[in-house]
Amino acid sequence: METNSANVRRGPYQLQFLYLNCETGFTTPAGYRLEKAQVEGCVLTNYERPS
Repeated sequence: METNSANVRRGPYQLQFLYLNCETGFTTPAGYRLEKAQVEGCVLTNYERPS
C-alpha cells in the first residue's frame, strides 16, 4: 500500500499487515508486533512512529 497518510495506513496495520522497518535500534511500545525480517538489520512491525 502506498499512501502518505498515517490515518489510512493505521487500519491495515491493525489487521496485521506488517511494515518493514530498517531503522537501527528500532523498538516498539508494548502491545505491538515486532518480528525479525528476512532482510538483515530490518524488522517487521505493525507500529509506525508518528511523524
